[in-house]
Amino acid sequence: MRFVSQSRPLYLHCAHHFPGAGGAIGRVHGHTFVVVARVASAGLDGYGRGVDLVALNDAMGAVAFRLDHRDLNELTGAPSMEWIASQVAHEIERRGWELVSVTVEEPGIGVVELEDRP
Repeated sequence: MRFVSQSRPLYLHCAHHFPGAGGAIGRVHGHTFVVVARVASAGLDGYGRGVDLVALNDAMGAVAFRLDHRDLNELTGAPSMEWIASQVAHEIERRGWELVSVTVEEPGIGVVELEDRP
């Protein structure tokens, strides 16, 4: 039996730009990204939970601490939605959970989903 747990939505308010790109994406601009992580467990802990949701949301908070209200170009040369998803995935894996997926949405524009496929 496998249990999948989902974090509450994380709202990241970030600036970024794509150097050398034409138009609006080449200039510094901001977005609110909505990020959700899904993790799996093979069984239940001593409290009957697949994943401690408080701990999962704390992990998302650690990502917010690093990324929220930041210019992502100060952190990476590739400030994409995919990069944000990879940062969440690294935090999930660092804490020893099995990653199912990370979804990053730019409301009104689109969604990127990183899935872990064995």
